[in-house]
Amino acid sequence: GHGRIEFIATLVISLLLVAVGIKFGFDSYKRLMANTPVAGSYFVVAVMLVAGLFKEWMSRFSIDLGQRISSSTLIADAWHHRTDAIASVLVAIAILASK
Repeated sequence: GHGRIEFIATLVISLLLVAVGIKFGFDSYKRLMANTPVAGSYFVVAVMLVAGLFKEWMSRFSIDLGQRISSSTLIADAWHHRTDAIASVLVAIAILASK
């Protein structure tokens, strides 16, 4: 029934997050080795920080709701929100560091 589908959905989300993380890491390494310049403005930094805060809030909300309804899929999706939050903050830091 639904329990098996939820397990499969959780597994798929987890595997996709791992794949995206590996891809981000590989691309970041290539850009670091190529010494690719980072461009941006303080406005972009502010937007990325606000987006990061919002995505972290979404992560916490999803974890709380997932625990309340015992949904491992929702909790796995919360990690997707959290990785987006971390990426947003790292982009903001990279832009600031490039200034």
